[in-house]
Amino acid sequence: YIVPVSLISESLAINNNDISDIADKGELYRWQDDYIPIIRLARLLSNQPKITELEQGLLVVVNIDDQKVGLLLDDVLGQQRIYSQALATHYKDIVGVSAAAIMNDASVALILDLPNMIEHYRNSTNTHFDSANSDSKVA
Repeated sequence: YIVPVSLISESLAINNNDISDIADKGELYRWQDDYIPIIRLARLLSNQPKITELEQGLLVVVNIDDQKVGLLLDDVLGQQRIYSQALATHYKDIVGVSAAAIMNDASVALILDLPNMIEHYRNSTNTHFDSANSDSKVA
């Protein structure tokens, strides 16, 4: 999967002391004097996660509609320029995927449509958090 670099604010290793678990709501991470929700990408994609503990993964802080969300990844394989092709010209729209790209090794990777994926996640789980330092709602 490909996460567009334009959405990424920062990537960081997780410190267990900065995690808060909110009953029936999910996990929050203390980031830059604020709390942001953690969304596990494997769960978002309905995949079996390679990691089970938060500190084993990498937290990528993404900016979606001026709201920060911590996206938990199993691993990052690298960063490279890609040529993308919209899927709608050849296939029906796939929720959460904006395009596909042919990688350097000739494999195909899907470019994630994070704004729509996270909106779908918010609606399906009805999970919203009040940010500690702002009036905005994030999920």
